[in-house]
Amino acid sequence: MWNSLININSMDTMPYVSLCISTYNQEKYIRETMFGALSQDYDNLEIIVSDDCSSDSTFEIIKDITRNYNGRHKVIIRQNEKNLGIVKHYNKEVFELTQGELLLLSGGDDVLLPETVSFAVSKIIESGCDSAAFNAYIIDGESNQTGLLYNDINLPDEIYTLEDYLEGHHKTSGACRIIKRKVVETFGPLKDDCQTEDTPNLFRTFLYGKVGYCYTPNLKYRVHGNNISGFHNLMTKFNPKKIANQYQTDLDIAVKKGLINNSVRVRVQHHIDYYIISQVAIRKLYNSIFFRRFLLLLWYCLDCRLKIGTKISFIQSVISWTRSDLKAFIGKLRQK
Repeated sequence: MWNSLININSMDTMPYVSLCISTYNQEKYIRETMFGALSQDYDNLEIIVSDDCSSDSTFEIIKDITRNYNGRHKVIIRQNEKNLGIVKHYNKEVFELTQGELLLLSGGDDVLLPETVSFAVSKIIESGCDSAAFNAYIIDGESNQTGLLYNDINLPDEIYTLEDYLEGHHKTSGACRIIKRKVVETFGPLKDDCQTEDTPNLFRTFLYGKVGYCYTPNLKYRVHGNNISGFHNLMTKFNPKKIANQYQTDLDIAVKKGLINNSVRVRVQHHIDYYIISQVAIRKLYNSIFFRRFLLLLWYCLDCRLKIGTKISFIQSVISWTRSDLKAFIGKLRQK
């Protein structure tokens, strides 16, 4: 457990932190995001705001807010000459621009609290973890608070190992993850076609060491129609085989550098193989029409490669999607 909180600002040497904010076409939200970043009460901090060639006014707003900034933090703003996409943008930002011992990764639509960085640094130091994620207040597109990622905010914080990851016993959140620089440098830049930096960073940390989760809300996580990590986008735009290729590359690096032994490698390889099977299956179910979806569901329920828990999850998902489809269909009939 890691419940105590170190007073970061009383430490003689505070770790240098790079707060990385990646933006793309977020003109509606970026102003609030920027004010949250600039309000941080942590001193030894650089704030890097990198825009992936937005076609709206996102970068103009960033420039306007920072033009006369004379606060305590070093602030770097920059824009790609052309749109690179999530992973190429991440590689450029993290491996070419940051100097911090700790990296705190955030999006251009989320909002940091003034103590977000200091709280995150305190937690990762006290726990000895190599990466940590935090509970968050959920806000909508109008910044109204609608709930929490996890309602049990008084639960004790947790530390997970690779064993927990392989058993599926861990909680996480991609919003505002803090990670030690030595983790990302051990594995190097992500493959250009990986599509996401979130789950690979989690996977890398488990291969490297320990991951923490804190139930205390530490930021505002915005949920809106254009979330890249929204369920519909995950099911239609993300290719699990490409993400699995990144996992495979990282596994090979971990073995080569002696982070895991051969017996553990076999178990991790099985995890990657199962990830491909299950994630391809759920996407086929999601993207199929009504009758084909049920035929596929029957096929997967008979597939001996899939675990019972996965099959139950598939059944629950199909029932939920079918209810939503019927509700939408009835709604259209009533409009006619």
